[in-house]
Amino acid sequence: MTNQTYRNPAPRFILLLLFALSCVTTLSAQTFRGTILGTVTDPRGAVIPGANVMAVNTGTGIMRSTVTDADGNYTVAELPTGAYEIRVQVTGFQSATVKNVVVEVAGERRVDVELALSGVDTAVVTVAATLVAFFGGRS
Repeated sequence: MTNQTYRNPAPRFILLLLFALSCVTTLSAQTFRGTILGTVTDPRGAVIPGANVMAVNTGTGIMRSTVTDADGNYTVAELPTGAYEIRVQVTGFQSATVKNVVVEVAGERRVDVELALSGVDTAVVTVAATLVAFFGGRS
């Protein structure tokens, strides 16, 4: 009888499986979408909580909405790339629209909006001019 050592293939299989799963997790962290975020304020610079913020993709018509938090901040994440309009409205203030907000792959676009006090039924329309780019993963 030969003296052969039996090796169990399970440990190697488990290591290979763990490696494959770690690669899948890393790949799923990559995104092909972007984020629009900002702060809504009044003419004196005070933040406006509870404002309705809507991001509308002007090419596809896809709409995503959120509400500003207690600090007047909003975030609309995981938006497909493209051009957007940001529409903001809240009782007691004139509505505002910011046009031509371009969302790029893995980019963050900051759009701060100042709302005028209500009194006359008008809307403020602004064209986005600043870009805050964010490329890479988050820490």
